[in-house]
Amino acid sequence: MFYPFLFEQNLTQNYLWGGQRLRKLSYQAPIGEPIAEAWLISDRPEDDRVSVIRNGQHQGKSLRWLIERHAKEILGFNTKKFPVLIKILDAQQRLSLQVHPPKQVADRLKGESKNECWYFLPETNSGSKIFAGFSKKLTVQEFEHYAVNGTIEPFLGQLDATPGKLVYLPSGRLHAIDAGCFILEIQQNSNTTYRIHDWNRTDPKTGRRRDLHIKESLIATRLNDLNPQYETKRGKLILSSPDFSIEENFGNSQLQANLGEIIIAVDKPIELSWTNGKLNLNRLDPALIPSQTKYQISSSPTNKWLRIRLAV
Repeated sequence: MFYPFLFEQNLTQNYLWGGQRLRKLSYQAPIGEPIAEAWLISDRPEDDRVSVIRNGQHQGKSLRWLIERHAKEILGFNTKKFPVLIKILDAQQRLSLQVHPPKQVADRLKGESKNECWYFLPETNSGSKIFAGFSKKLTVQEFEHYAVNGTIEPFLGQLDATPGKLVYLPSGRLHAIDAGCFILEIQQNSNTTYRIHDWNRTDPKTGRRRDLHIKESLIATRLNDLNPQYETKRGKLILSSPDFSIEENFGNSQLQANLGEIIIAVDKPIELSWTNGKLNLNRLDPALIPSQTKYQISSSPTNKWLRIRLAV
């Protein structure tokens, strides 16, 4: 009854900081409009962003429909919504400096906690960077002063944006993406973001600066989070978090999904086969593998693909 699922790839967000590189992956937007984000797998009806199955007997059904009726069979555990959200981000401009609330303060702020990670794709421009955490410890008063006055950048931790590297951003970690980055973002299914600084820019559509969330950011940000680094690869494993783990693979592999998991080709297409069928997976076009499925990946020895394993 269940099989590896592919999804329609037509969910985008056209924010002011976006670029044009997603058009090369066949995403569409009005001429002249930037495409900032492509939502590859999404179960966010509150944001009008719910993925639709495009293959097999459940073609045309939504991911929300699938999870509401068959979460245990697909994921291996019960849940009311698909637990992760996967996007591609194309940053032509620098994104705002922002934070997502930790679980212990999210309810008080009437938001949702969100842990996420960024995996840098080959299109990332040389010389790009990201901001994460702080380079020195600040008091709450110092943090607010520098952020409000637009002088916070020298106090932020920075990392060169390197294709193939992954940085983990637990909730409470201050962060921003700089211009030139092209990122695969894997995150908890949440969309609560507090913007503390937007580099004093104006939205060309409205002629006004975007809203800031100073009060919420001061509560949500971990001030003792100093100089975060990229994750260190341990064998195939590049991230183990409470919500999901990520493995980086090359070539052929025979696998079994204990819980639900997701396969994404990073460099070039790969072939996914299982007992009753097979699929060709295009680059950055994810497949959702149901729990307990035995399957095989066929790929050239140098072709990179990711295995994202869900956690309870």
